Amino acid sequence: MSRPPMGFDPHNPTSARVLNYLQGGKDGFTADKDLGEQILSVAPDTMAMVWFSRQFLIGAVRMAAEAGIRQFVDLGAGMPMEPTVHETARSIHPDARVVYVDYDPVVFAHCNALYAGTPGVGALLGDVRRPGEILDELRDQSLIDPREPVAMLLIGVLPFVHDEDDPTAAAARIRDWMAPGSYFAVTHSSSTSDPKFVEQVLAATKLTAAEITFRSPEQISAFFDGFDLLKPGLVPIQQWLAPDLPETGLVTYGAIGRKPGAVD
Repeated sequence: MSRPPMGFDPHNPTSARVLNYLQGGKDGFTADKDLGEQILSVAPDTMAMVWFSRQFLIGAVRMAAEAGIRQFVDLGAGMPMEPTVHETARSIHPDARVVYVDYDPVVFAHCNALYAGTPGVGALLGDVRRPGEILDELRDQSLIDPREPVAMLLIGVLPFVHDEDDPTAAAARIRDWMAPGSYFAVTHSSSTSDPKFVEQVLAATKLTAAEITFRSPEQISAFFDGFDLLKPGLVPIQQWLAPDLPETGLVTYGAIGRKPGAVD
């Protein structure tokens, strides 16, 4: 069954608000907190994985900015958290443009309120299952110039796109839109996670907006088709951050790809 459509329902937990709770945020509702506690009861080290994922995001932004990227789109951005994508990018390029996109109207309201007065930083209400609508709006509102390289950040969002919604096609639509030299960063929950964790999380999230799909490393690799993977490639995200970080029950793979071709 597909994830529920956009709309506000405080009794239906969403991935963004549950993640915010796991990050120590206070912007969720009782349903989000309850689901977060269920996840932690099965695998307390999930909170560490959430921290690893945030560090991977910030590292990907820094890597892209150091390579000359000045446009960033955070797809499935979630609740605003420090350090932000735009602060990180602008520490290298003060003129960097950043757009935060999420399908959760609560997330959109928070981002819009926080960033409305910040030139070059914007928020969109959009669903990654319909990437064409997001890409058209980015272009039509002159938020992002598709003729120039851009960093597309899909951190933890594709697990919430079910197979029937064709996440591979959605990722391909985004990749095709990107100019040569662009960066594409993805993290995804892996089917190699602890089986008990997978079983209980699937049961806890079934038919909610936080229902998750675990995919194999081979399936995750398909999201980068046609892109050159930067070292160390598609690996558990701990390997992107530092040596000797602990393994976690929730295994999350990550990679950063670059679109080949000359940059004018």
